[in-house]
Amino acid sequence: MNRPRHSRLIGLALALLTLAACEGDYRVTLLETYLAPHENRMRVGDEQQLTLLVYPADANTGAPRGPVVWESSDQTVLSVDSTGLTRARTVGHATITVTWGQFVVRTDIDVDHTINVGDVAFHDYCLRHFDTNGDGQLQRLEITDVRGLDLSELQRESRKISLRGIELFTKLQDLKISGMLLADLDLSGNVDLVRLDCSGSDVDTLDLSHNAKLDFVDCHGCQSLAAINFGPATSQPYALTAINCFGCRLDSLDLGRCGRLEYIDCRQNRLQRLDLSASPLMTQIWCSGNLFQTPILPDDFDWEQLKERDF
Repeated sequence: MNRPRHSRLIGLALALLTLAACEGDYRVTLLETYLAPHENRMRVGDEQQLTLLVYPADANTGAPRGPVVWESSDQTVLSVDSTGLTRARTVGHATITVTWGQFVVRTDIDVDHTINVGDVAFHDYCLRHFDTNGDGQLQRLEITDVRGLDLSELQRESRKISLRGIELFTKLQDLKISGMLLADLDLSGNVDLVRLDCSGSDVDTLDLSHNAKLDFVDCHGCQSLAAINFGPATSQPYALTAINCFGCRLDSLDLGRCGRLEYIDCRQNRLQRLDLSASPLMTQIWCSGNLFQTPILPDDFDWEQLKERDF
């Protein structure tokens, strides 16, 4: 386990140790107890020795005299023995408490596990951007709160890239993977996704059946894209307001659950019909270059709200 460059002191406690009278003169001794520099993030299987230090200390040893009691708030996550040796058991969070006489010091420690993503190029990207403790490995806690990924720099890769492991970015909201050669793309674990830009990428199918929070989808120029799946008819409504799928290979497009849709550009596909009957808010429709003449709109559609169209 690598140590951080600048370890921080945790659990600083100051207390008045003695107040003794000496021939009418009062002497005050101020005691400081703290934990020696240590790691506040451990991986499953790691061990770490915690040490309580006292200043000033007898004989300048830095160690307290008398019994020291070590406790963990959750031994199943992080165990600690009578010497302060901690062992990371499973992923979670625990507080280590050390008691010496009337003095108590605490430190919080997160236990994580090393994760790997499926492709060397993707893994290296993640290390460059999210390896916050600089240990050359990727932990779950380092990517838990990531909201945006821009993988544009991977466009220079001349081979297909697997994005296996992207499901670990569970709070991801904005994903840009334009112009990439993709071996696979599974977004089923990214349920908070709001914006997706995969324009110009080499992808055959776009499964968005688990991404009902999507507001914007740009997949224009995906010349091999033959299907977009917005989920079964029983799924929840989508937040989608805009989709650009210009220049793909789509022969069908089910937008029945996209009732908030306002903008669509589906020009130059193979669509035999475009059913927008569930989308009363449309303001722009671009649909030329397909196998139909006019899209299907709601019976009571307000044509005055349609600002731009090409049919």
